[in-house]
Amino acid sequence: MMIKIGKVLMIAMWILIISSPWSPMSRIYPLLIGAGIFVLFLHSMQMLLIKTSIKNSGYWCKGDSLQLMFFGVFALMEIRKRMIVS
Repeated sequence: MMIKIGKVLMIAMWILIISSPWSPMSRIYPLLIGAGIFVLFLHSMQMLLIKTSIKNSGYWCKGDSLQLMFFGVFALMEIRKRMIVS
């Protein structure tokens, strides 16, 4: 349940970042774009570390890279759950 709530919050964050140039609060646009780029950088580093460590173990699925880029630790929690179950 917490994973789904976290994913919904991450979707809301990405919508806020993408729609910020057209919002009435456009003064914070550079801050939101900077935060979005920083989050993408952190998620890409996380994806590379996780992908290289578990890719050959058989737990890495086709859409996991994209999930990690957008949802970060919430996608990682799903991968972990998949590893525990099997």
